Amino acid sequence: MSREKNGIFPLGALVAIKRGKHVGSVCVVVGNAEKDGKILIANGVEISAEKPKRKGSRHLEAGGPLSREVADRLAGGKKIDDGWLREALRRLK
Repeated sequence: MSREKNGIFPLGALVAIKRGKHVGSVCVVVGNAEKDGKILIANGVEISAEKPKRKGSRHLEAGGPLSREVADRLAGGKKIDDGWLREALRRLK
């Protein structure tokens, strides 16, 4: 899976963190901050879905298949909680 031309990963994309405190963690893209180009990620364990981590695209790499379940839920405007997100990630691994 690759990122789009502008460095933005699609909602529901699995990403691995390459730099920072959570190096090696696998997360899901839960949003994109349009004003500064940062990507919002969460995994429901170290990084809560309630307060997602903002990361630059160069600090992330594609980590696997797109989670349609997460993408559809986010696109529909529904909130995701940590338990649901952990379960969705477990099913993808």
